[in-house]
Amino acid sequence: MRETIPLNRGWFFARGFSENDFSPSCPPPGEQVELPHANTLLPYNYLDETSYQFVSCYLRLLCAPASWAGRRVFLAFEGVMACAEVFCNGRLAGSHKGGYTAFRVELTELLVPGAENRLLVRVDSTERADFPPCGNVVDYLTYGGIYREVTLLVTEREAIRHLAVSPVRTPSGERLELRVELEEPLARDAQLRADILGHGARLQALLPAPAGSSVLHIAFDDTSSLRRWSPEEPVLYDARTTLLRDGQELDRLSARFGFRLCEFRPDGFYLNGRRRKLVGFNRHQSYPYVGNAMPRRIQRRDAEFIKELGANTVRTSHYPQSRHFLDRCDELGLLVFEEIPGWQHIGGPAWQDAAVRNVE
Repeated sequence: MRETIPLNRGWFFARGFSENDFSPSCPPPGEQVELPHANTLLPYNYLDETSYQFVSCYLRLLCAPASWAGRRVFLAFEGVMACAEVFCNGRLAGSHKGGYTAFRVELTELLVPGAENRLLVRVDSTERADFPPCGNVVDYLTYGGIYREVTLLVTEREAIRHLAVSPVRTPSGERLELRVELEEPLARDAQLRADILGHGARLQALLPAPAGSSVLHIAFDDTSSLRRWSPEEPVLYDARTTLLRDGQELDRLSARFGFRLCEFRPDGFYLNGRRRKLVGFNRHQSYPYVGNAMPRRIQRRDAEFIKELGANTVRTSHYPQSRHFLDRCDELGLLVFEEIPGWQHIGGPAWQDAAVRNVE
C-alpha cells in the first residue's frame, strides 16, 4: 500500500547555489526552515520586487528505510516559484518551470535504501520570459521560494497515478464518469473497484483491468441517489478507487467531488439546469511579509472571508491557487473560476508550450 509522508520540516535554506552543496561531506547550507517558505522577509510597504528575484538552495537529508527497496518513490511539490531543479544524491531527478502548478519527480533509481540521502532543490526566482506569467508587464508579484507544501509518496510498482471524476450529461439524463490513470501498464490482469461514498450513496462497480492497461474508465449510469452540489447545499462525496489482484489490494486512491453540471448558455450561467447570477471576487494569494507562503489554515480562512461577504463565486486571478483554498471553497459552496498563469501577454514558443502544460 502507498505511504504519503509530509516533508515540510527539516529543510535548510541558503541564498545562492554552489556545486559544493552536492557533496555529502559538506554541511547543510544556510538556516533551517519549514515549508511553506518565502525566500526573503518582505517589507510591509515600498517593496522592491527585485528583493526576491534571486537563485536559492533548499536542502533536506532523507533517511530512506530498507523497506523502500523495490518500490517507487516520488517527491511531490505543490508550488515552487518559479523554476525548480531537483537533485537526489547529486543527480538530477527532474525540473519544473512555473510557480503556480504542482509537479513531482521520481527518486526511485536515485535513492539509496537504508542510508541517508541528500535532496537538493535549486530555485530560480527571477522573472524569466520562457514560461508564464512573465515576459511582459505583470500586475502582480511573483514572490520566490518553496511556498507550498512538499510530500513524499511511496507506492508499489503497480499503482494509481491520478483519478478524475466528471458528471456528464447524456440524452437520457446524467452519468458519473471516473478516469483512472496508472503509474505504469499492468504486468498482469487485475481488477479495479470504484465506490462512491457519503450522504447515503452506495454506488459500487468492479471491472477487469487487463494486462497492459494504463488508463481505465468507470461509468455510473444511475445517479439518482446523488444529491446535487450547489452554493446553498454544498454536498460532497468521496470516490474511492481500489486496484486489486487475486483478492489482494495493490493500491487505493480517493478524490472528493461535488456532483454538479455547469453550463454557459447564450442567456447566462446555469448550475444543475438553473440560471444563476455569479456574484464574487478576484482573489490573490499574497500576504504581508511572506508573499505567497501561507499554510493550510490561512488559505482556508480566505475562502471563509469571501463566503461571509455574501459571494457565491471566486476568480483565482491570475493563476491556480492552493488546494487548501479550493477545498474550502468546495465545502462552503463557492464556485471557482480558475485561471492559468498569465496576464495580457502571450510569449514565444517555449512560453506557449509551458502554458499548455499548465492547462494539463
